[in-house]
Amino acid sequence: MKYDINVCVVDNGLFPELALRLARDFAKVYYFTPWEDAFPVIEKRLIGDNVPGIIRVQEPFQKQFRQQVQLYVFPDIFHSGIQQMLEELGYDVWGSRAGDELETNRVFWKQKQTELGLPTGNYTIIYGLTDLTNYLKERPTESCYIKTTSRLRGTMETWEHRGWPESMYKIRDLYIKFGPAAEEAIFVVEEPIKTEFEPGFDTYCIDGQFPTLPIQGYEVKSRGMLYSAQTRTNTPDLFDDVMRKLGPVLAEYNYRNFFSAEFRQKILIDPCCRAPNPGLGLQLEMIENLSDIILYGAKGRLIEPKFVAEYGFQIAFTAHEIESGWIRLKIDPAQRQWYKFVEFCADGEYIDVTVKPGANRIGWVLGLGDTVQDAFEHLKHNAELLPKGCQVDLEAAEQAVDTVIAAEKAGLEFAAETVKPVDAS
Repeated sequence: MKYDINVCVVDNGLFPELALRLARDFAKVYYFTPWEDAFPVIEKRLIGDNVPGIIRVQEPFQKQFRQQVQLYVFPDIFHSGIQQMLEELGYDVWGSRAGDELETNRVFWKQKQTELGLPTGNYTIIYGLTDLTNYLKERPTESCYIKTTSRLRGTMETWEHRGWPESMYKIRDLYIKFGPAAEEAIFVVEEPIKTEFEPGFDTYCIDGQFPTLPIQGYEVKSRGMLYSAQTRTNTPDLFDDVMRKLGPVLAEYNYRNFFSAEFRQKILIDPCCRAPNPGLGLQLEMIENLSDIILYGAKGRLIEPKFVAEYGFQIAFTAHEIESGWIRLKIDPAQRQWYKFVEFCADGEYIDVTVKPGANRIGWVLGLGDTVQDAFEHLKHNAELLPKGCQVDLEAAEQAVDTVIAAEKAGLEFAAETVKPVDAS
């Protein structure tokens, strides 16, 4: 234990691994995800339950419980009012506060981009499903991307319109899902931005200040991530420009949380005002002093990161025998830090993970190293130690490396040494 301080992590279910990481350095770490409903379900109350090192709680804001806690950590969006209330009561709070609206309100973000002089792609704001339908009918062969607020992400994720009538059934489905709010919904229709690669950075911001070393990353969508700590390379200019312009905006929110950005060409697509997924798993193991960063960051003090490795992979693994429900895994405790899960609990020596319908991803495997090749070899080693029946998407790691090679040829520095292709076979 490094700090005789009790911490409460308030999450939406994606980041129980953060609580587990903080448990290495703090006296007690409590973990909470919202479960309240007219008809509560057991899955929501089980996340983080019986996990050695953390304590699942059901009522984290009651006065009697608050008296045991000195630091609250909110790694995800939402809960801004609670964060502000806790701060007013004298607690240290790591969280986005109301700054999460840069992510949750896409129309507001587009306006803010223009105000800050940041480049934007071509887009159209449409109000209501009827107008959206008519708009899409007028472009029967033209592709575009349909987005709405993150507050409705469970109702509609971003999707691609490839033409009409191909999108007809999607629109019909949305009418059913939105119900009486179908004509009140606001949509942002974005034109495609053609690019071979999408660089991004994962970092954190404390009252408008960013560390000098944001992690650079390339994501293979929903399949994996390749990180560079950039201690031996220069940060791309487009990263520095965004951080310089966004800093004063985030300072106005008293923003103290993780922050990520992804680019197509030189355009920042959507800011991520929370911990990244994938990506946080790597930060938990690559950043040696993460607990210091969060503890002092919650007090308004920026701490620079100390890295234990220069590069890292975070790659998805699956189990094809399950489509939804629960799956039980037995992981060697000595290897546990190299595997990251969302929405999980424990039962003795077993980890129980809930799997969403249509997404049989169980978790993530990590690999670290001082070269990309070393990190890949570490990834493969950890993949081989998974329980029988688990399949690791090593092709995603190979694809991420190929993307980095293409980006470097285009002038985006990622590694100090020459990055060579890796073999996933």
